[in-house]
Amino acid sequence: MDDIAQVIAQSQADIVAFQEIVPSTGPARLLELAAALQNRLGSKVCVAISPKPTDGDELYAFLWHHEKIALATITTAGSLKTTDRCLPPSPIPLADDVASEIVREPDFAFFFSQKEQQYFAVANVHFVPTEDKPENEVPPTFRFATNMAKPLATQALSLPVLVLGDFNLSAAHRAFVTAALHRQFKPALINVPTSLKLSRRALNKPYDNIWYRNLIPIKAAVMTLYPNPATPTADWPQIGHSLTFLEQDEPRDVYYGLSDHSPIYLIMDLPD
Repeated sequence: MDDIAQVIAQSQADIVAFQEIVPSTGPARLLELAAALQNRLGSKVCVAISPKPTDGDELYAFLWHHEKIALATITTAGSLKTTDRCLPPSPIPLADDVASEIVREPDFAFFFSQKEQQYFAVANVHFVPTEDKPENEVPPTFRFATNMAKPLATQALSLPVLVLGDFNLSAAHRAFVTAALHRQFKPALINVPTSLKLSRRALNKPYDNIWYRNLIPIKAAVMTLYPNPATPTADWPQIGHSLTFLEQDEPRDVYYGLSDHSPIYLIMDLPD
C-alpha cells in the first residue's frame, strides 16, 4: 500500500482513477491508501467507490485531493453543484443504461476544479479481455460519455469529459473512429505501450488511455514502474515519468505485487 501511495505522491495528481478493486478487501485498502497519502501530503484525500458492475466481480474508484477537487452532483434544475462529501467513501453510480452492452459498465462522476473554477466529468472503464472483443464495448461507452451531460441545461455540449481506464485495445483500433473520434473525443496517448511484461522490465501493449473532449491537453505520458534506462531499448524505452524507488524490484514482484499496468497521466487545462 505504501508503494501505491508513493506512486500517487510522486505523480502529484489531483485525481486518480482505479479499476479492478477487489470487492471484499478493496474499499478498506482504499481508505488505508487515503490515510497514507494524507500523511505524506499533509492534506485531506477523498475516496469514492462504485457498486459492483452487473457482470463483473470488481469495483471502480476515484481518489482526489480535497483542496484541489470537489465532487459534484446534478441538481433537479439541471445544473452542477459541489458537495463536501469525502470520507467515508462517497458512492458513485454506474452507467446503468449501457449495462446490457458492457460487461463491466463504467462508473462516472462529475468534479469541480478549485483552481480553474470549472466542472468536468469522468467515466472510468475496464473493457473485457482481447479474446472477448473489447471493440464491441467502444460504441456504447462513448455514446454514454456523450450523453452523460444531457441533463445539464446549459453545459451539455461544452462540459469537459474524460473517458479513461483499461480498454484492452489500442487507440488506433478502427472501433474508435466512429464511436469516439466522430464524437470529438481524442486519445491522450497514441500507440504508447502501458501494460507490463511478466518476464522482464519491458512495456507490452498500448491498452490504457485517456480520451478527452472539450479540454486542452498539456502533457500525457506513462509513469513507468521502473527507472528510465541509461541505454533505452525498444522494450524498455526512455518514456514518461519513471519511479526510481522500484529500481531493485524484480519484474514478477511488480507485476503481481503492485500492478501489471503502468499508471498513465494527463495534465490538462479546462477552458473558460
